[in-house]
Amino acid sequence: VLAVLALSSSPIAAFAPCSPLSIAGRAGALSRTCRLPANLPAVPQLRPAAVLLKAVDETDSTGVTTMPDGGPNRRMFLGGLPFKATEEDIKELFQDCGEIASLDIRIGRDGRPMGYGFMTFKDAESVPKALELDGAEMQGRWLKIQEADGSKKAKRKTVKPADCKKVFVWNIPYDVEEASIRELFGECGAIKGVQIPMGDDGKIKGHAFVQYEETESTDKALELAGRVLGGREVRVDFATSRRQ
Repeated sequence: VLAVLALSSSPIAAFAPCSPLSIAGRAGALSRTCRLPANLPAVPQLRPAAVLLKAVDETDSTGVTTMPDGGPNRRMFLGGLPFKATEEDIKELFQDCGEIASLDIRIGRDGRPMGYGFMTFKDAESVPKALELDGAEMQGRWLKIQEADGSKKAKRKTVKPADCKKVFVWNIPYDVEEASIRELFGECGAIKGVQIPMGDDGKIKGHAFVQYEETESTDKALELAGRVLGGREVRVDFATSRRQ
């Protein structure tokens, strides 16, 4: 690296120690050539940011099945989490499933929990045990527990019940109105009714049921998972007898 300082007729002091000093033969002008010391450590080769990010975490925000070590999936999607639930509450629920390696509760731009998250177990054997808790209740809300996959939506594991005409919707805002739910899910077919469970405190629990006239409408409704309602990404699945 070379730095050249052209001096005027009035001499000025050099601002950095450099060597050697050479004089250029132009009308009293001096040029100073600076070289870095030879014993400086080599500059490490930079890697693209995308490569670095991938090396840090192979499982992105969408929940990819491929683990960094190439092993079987140990990552779970947790939907319908109560907005007041803490990490301790969640770990207590899954304490009998196995050791938890990491827990990620998603936070929105407003600083509030978004009602879902991702959990990674230390061992893959813990996954089937955790799936048995699908539909469990926590603080008045039913949880949706699934294996996380590589899409933007949680991988659906629930088998559609025979002649199912009702869907379970969670991660809805506490101030949601029935009209807003009807407007969104009305895209899928004629709605027979909407049920929004309330807690003992008179507040919405954070989930709802949408009853359709035709069973085909429930298949279309599941495709609405991820749509935004009142600032939150709703989650949708077939309503089972366990949740009703």
